[in-house]
Amino acid sequence: MNSALMVTPRWGRSAMNASPAAIPWPLTTVDNSNWLQGENAENGGWYESEQSPGVEYLISVILWLICSVTVVGNVLVVLAFIRDRELRLKPANLFILNLSVSDLLIGLISIPFFNIWRHTVVWVAGEVACKLWSIIDYTATTQSTLAIVLISFDRFMLVSKGLQYRRYITLRLTHILVVASWVFSFSLNSIPILCSDIVLEPWVDYGQDCDFAILYHFAYKLTTAVFSFVIPFICLSVFNVIVYNNIRRRSSGFHMGRSFRLNGSTVARNVAPQSRGSSEYRKHRKAAITLALIVGVFLICWLPWYVYKLVVLIALNETINNDLMNAFVCLLWANSAINPFLYAVTHPRIRAGLIACILFCIPKTCTPLHVRGGLRSNSYDHNPQADRGRNRPATALTRCNEELQCNNQGSLV
Repeated sequence: MNSALMVTPRWGRSAMNASPAAIPWPLTTVDNSNWLQGENAENGGWYESEQSPGVEYLISVILWLICSVTVVGNVLVVLAFIRDRELRLKPANLFILNLSVSDLLIGLISIPFFNIWRHTVVWVAGEVACKLWSIIDYTATTQSTLAIVLISFDRFMLVSKGLQYRRYITLRLTHILVVASWVFSFSLNSIPILCSDIVLEPWVDYGQDCDFAILYHFAYKLTTAVFSFVIPFICLSVFNVIVYNNIRRRSSGFHMGRSFRLNGSTVARNVAPQSRGSSEYRKHRKAAITLALIVGVFLICWLPWYVYKLVVLIALNETINNDLMNAFVCLLWANSAINPFLYAVTHPRIRAGLIACILFCIPKTCTPLHVRGGLRSNSYDHNPQADRGRNRPATALTRCNEELQCNNQGSLV
């Protein structure tokens, strides 16, 4: 063995598995006489930093900032769902909640443990903590990808099925899909980790490192790459292309002359659709915009990481460019921090729920928003004028003021 070599990843998962939390930070050329330990040092050796202390501190601060925003944002989203029963009754919203929960786990488990590990250099928590953290980390990151696929599937069904959407996407089916995705994510990542030391000869010292022999096998890397990226990416592409083409076709139809048959006679419709068709078109267009934002940000944040993984897999090269991985990891985890803001921008009811949670306004008698955007509260006097006021769409500031007014009237329980 040469006296100096490029230390391969301490964790084989760092190059090819679903989670970025396993990346050794950073990789560098070191003197193996001082740093590499034991006969399996090539796989589990220590490393020293090639970055300046200032860069290391900057990376750490960025990760802690992402972690804080991720936790706070997704906790507020979960609280908004808890306090507003109407949010939980719509299948589309449950898919969003599913994504928020997986992002919350990333903020609570994946990022903090990884950032602490960067500073301790060696793993000091032992075997049980290593396996538990790895399973939760991998499951959450895989589930984030599947959650985006489920959201795309839901928007695809809404646009393609139209008025029959509720026949197909029921609360029961939504619960089944969400639970099945979590079971799949957990099984895909937990079984190899738990069986690694049983199937293969163990060589990891869990007092120094957190690694698993099975994660270095090409078959495992290929399997995780296919199920964590290739198949989800194909599904996302198909769903989004169909949704885009459907919305574009309907948009063109609304501005072109066309006719339809009514009671045996042909009636010309050359200008605008009837109110029902126009309302349906606006709903589908809004769904497409929401989908485009969530999926677009997801691809921007995750695609560089997955493309790099595939390049490493195809090239059969475990060498990792440290600068690239620093950027990819920060970008990838930033997606979990950005998502709550996307929900607030695209979903008025969630936005009102977030504002109410921030202002600590949680009255049981005040529902943040009506399903169609208006505020509904039992504290209002029931009169036509009040009803007309409630049915008008309200701005975020108006909703917030009305919530505060409701609170001041003594409806806080």
